Amino acid sequence: MLRLVEAAGSLKAFVRKYAQLEVSAAELWPVPARSVTCIEFTFGEPYRIHFLDTAAIETSHQAILIGAKTHNRIRLELRGRVETFAIFFQPTGLQRLLSLPGNLIVD
Repeated sequence: MLRLVEAAGSLKAFVRKYAQLEVSAAELWPVPARSVTCIEFTFGEPYRIHFLDTAAIETSHQAILIGAKTHNRIRLELRGRVETFAIFFQPTGLQRLLSLPGNLIVD
């Protein structure tokens, strides 16, 4: 189940939308290149992160800052019940909100 909510008026300059995802699965999801920056909170089972350029596998943290990706470099393994809440930012919204240099959160 996916729920999307638009940001409130005063936050629209920074935040595009909020998303809540609930899924029960046992599968690998490719993560394509994308320009969206978000902060994601994970509840339930954490993801396993498979890196495509190495044999490394990591377990996700409960809160993750996800920046723009210029190429497909990971796959997410979902196991069991996963629930996430994400804040999707406008282009440069997070950088402007927190005064971050843009190159800090790419790839």
